[in-house]
Amino acid sequence: MSTWTGIDVGEFSLHEVQNSYDPWFFLPKDRVREINQDGSGKVIPDGSFIGYRATVGQIRRRMALQGYDMATLETHFTEQLDIAVASLQSQLDEALPLRESELYYMHITPSLEKMRDAITGTTLSDWRDLFRTAEAWPLGGYGVFTWRETETPLLSAMVSSPFVDLPYRADGGYNFPCSDEYFYDLAVLSLFSDDTLCVLDITELVLNEYVEDFHDLEEISASATRPCRSVMASLDDFKSLSDSAPQNLVMQRMCYSSIITALEAYLSDIMKRAVKEDSVRRRFVERYKPFQKDTKLDLSSLFITLDKIDRLIADALDSILYHDLEKVRGIFKDVLLVSFPEKDRSFLNRAVQQRHDIVHRNGKTTTGKDVSVAHQDVGQLDKVVRDFIASVDGQILDGLRLPDTENTHG
Repeated sequence: MSTWTGIDVGEFSLHEVQNSYDPWFFLPKDRVREINQDGSGKVIPDGSFIGYRATVGQIRRRMALQGYDMATLETHFTEQLDIAVASLQSQLDEALPLRESELYYMHITPSLEKMRDAITGTTLSDWRDLFRTAEAWPLGGYGVFTWRETETPLLSAMVSSPFVDLPYRADGGYNFPCSDEYFYDLAVLSLFSDDTLCVLDITELVLNEYVEDFHDLEEISASATRPCRSVMASLDDFKSLSDSAPQNLVMQRMCYSSIITALEAYLSDIMKRAVKEDSVRRRFVERYKPFQKDTKLDLSSLFITLDKIDRLIADALDSILYHDLEKVRGIFKDVLLVSFPEKDRSFLNRAVQQRHDIVHRNGKTTTGKDVSVAHQDVGQLDKVVRDFIASVDGQILDGLRLPDTENTHG
């Protein structure tokens, strides 16, 4: 299923793209994810919006920082109009001597003359004043050497196409002397007040799986990452199971060890997904201690190492023992800049050891003593682990909040 997107500014649509989208001058902070909670059960119900929004004032400022302001637009327009007039005149100079003998030139000469006369001496304001009329003009007759009569010669020039290979921006079925599409965008934006919204709706692209959803925004809205919500659901299950048979000590030991396993899974999932980001990936390679112990890389094998770096990172992530909270604490601090809470640190380390005895020593300590886990012990561990995960996840979410810098465009 084909999906087209464009940047909507009033009645205008800019940068229309099929099965993708142009981020234009939008910034990550302009992203919006509004889900219509209609009770339908759909992941993205009808009436939802995923995309970008920024005001004309914001976009014009960003464009100006990149050299696209009204003064440079005026200069660019004048240059391109002169080129267009010269090109039309050159085509006429070629066509006029041949129009009596060749049907082709007899056919195109009147259109070339009309086009030349219509645009010669015009100003940027003349063209901008007709944008809305041209945008609303019925489509039809758009093709090579087609002249469309309208209410004014310049409007006819805008909605006709009696020329080829000219520096025109053709958008929405009309022409504008411009070789840089951003100048055309600025000309359109100049028609609107600063508080007018520029909107890029990618909801259909997400629904049709052409692009990824804004999962970080979804997580910020939910105040928890997806790995966090998954592990909390598991903890709910373990607590319910523990509560269902409080006197069953075997059941309590099983729930106790499962809580620690869920904690390990959360830490693993968070680390593995974070390392997909280039900056975190680089920091992992630079700061992961086993990598630092490798011998100095020979330049002759540089590209061999680069070719297999993803596999080396994946293997390293899989080799981390996430139940070794003290080692994992250091990795999270160095790579993700996330600090584990100090509260209940000793308690969690002891719980990890108890889980090891339950799982790997048949519920006995190294001295052969039975590991005793009561219903209240499971409840205490459940609370400590939830608090621990909430602290870590809050820092992860904080890292998803993007800066408000406006010195670059997409």
